[in-house]
Amino acid sequence: MQTVPQMERLLSDATKSIMCCPHCKEIVPCPVVKSEGNKQFIKHKDIQFRERKRACSACLQVFKTTECDYKSLEELILKRDEVQKLLQENNKLKRKIHAAQEHLSILQNRLSE
Repeated sequence: MQTVPQMERLLSDATKSIMCCPHCKEIVPCPVVKSEGNKQFIKHKDIQFRERKRACSACLQVFKTTECDYKSLEELILKRDEVQKLLQENNKLKRKIHAAQEHLSILQNRLSE
């Protein structure tokens, strides 16, 4: 945990990046408080990224960011869209199955009368 003087020094740093804080949602300078330097993390054979911890200059909350190439980000956006479409299709199919089960139940009740 950073002390108040350390936080003040970090927040006055001229190299801080302006971004949206995930905690307070303010768009403010959020300087790096810890970086892995040039170390790149490889979590998948095709994906490399760098992690950084930043501090919001508005609420002082610390949060983690990642830096990746733009192509990876575009792919992530496309995949999220595809997953959303699949979830919507899944929900439609569930509704159709539920309706079919209701109709089947009605038919079974009529046959047993």
